[in-house]
Amino acid sequence: MAVLVLSFALRLNAHQWAILLLDAALLTWLDGVMQRRASSQIHAHLLGPYVRGWPLRWVALGLLTLAFFSLSFFVLGAPDLRQSHWQTEAEQTFDASREEIVCPGIGWLVGAWDTLEHGSWALAQRYIPGCPPPNGGLRPGYCFCSN
Repeated sequence: MAVLVLSFALRLNAHQWAILLLDAALLTWLDGVMQRRASSQIHAHLLGPYVRGWPLRWVALGLLTLAFFSLSFFVLGAPDLRQSHWQTEAEQTFDASREEIVCPGIGWLVGAWDTLEHGSWALAQRYIPGCPPPNGGLRPGYCFCSN
């Protein structure tokens, strides 16, 4: 498991590392704030495990999700894949990602992960803009059309 985590960590760029470092600093600060707010309701010996349990995990997940989405959508963007074939893009992404990792098994997992990520962008760019808007609301692919 540690090898898999390290191989995915090698794929992070400087922006993503900055988000992770800011999140770690923010969560350290939030841990103290949440413990002070919950100290009147929870016994002192249960306070740390409680706060680091579900409240801090959900806050961390929400913040990281929002930050990584914002980074991908507003800063990094995605290549325009509407005119290319999904199968070709998937094969090229899998091969390129797999070759960067020395261990074959971990390389296969990283290649599969990158293929799913790249493939979801390719399929979304191709099919979501053609969807009709649901009951007069926003189009489901507004984020892909506006890029």
